[in-house]
Amino acid sequence: MDEIVTLIIRQLAIAAFLVTTTVIIHFFGLFLLTAFVRVNQKRLGRDNMHIDQIAVLIAAVLGLFAIHSAEIWLYALFFDFMHVFPTLEDALYFSLTSYATIGYGDVVLSHQWRILGAIEGVNGILLLGWSIAFLVGVVGRFRHMQHY
Repeated sequence: MDEIVTLIIRQLAIAAFLVTTTVIIHFFGLFLLTAFVRVNQKRLGRDNMHIDQIAVLIAAVLGLFAIHSAEIWLYALFFDFMHVFPTLEDALYFSLTSYATIGYGDVVLSHQWRILGAIEGVNGILLLGWSIAFLVGVVGRFRHMQHY
């Protein structure tokens, strides 16, 4: 029984560290993207809306992709460092499918790591939701500028 409790506590402690780190990465990434969007909104004004606006939105989406990639790589590098999978590619593939909650099941964690894998899925879906909210806000700002 003590081994199970120790295993659970170990996974939860590691998960707390990884979740906290990804939230910090996400916060600062969105902070920088928000500053980028604001600067470009002011630069565009109300006259130059269409092509430039699309370019800023594409840049914001690519920025979100970069933020999520960093978070996925964090988990993958942890799994690789701990030799959870035979290769880095397996670790990255598992991390990507877990983070996005796709979870094909063709690469799975051992018993001693499965709680961490589940937490990565919850972490990923929350951060993806945060990104969607950010993107909806950016689109809303541009639409608001078009109407005034």
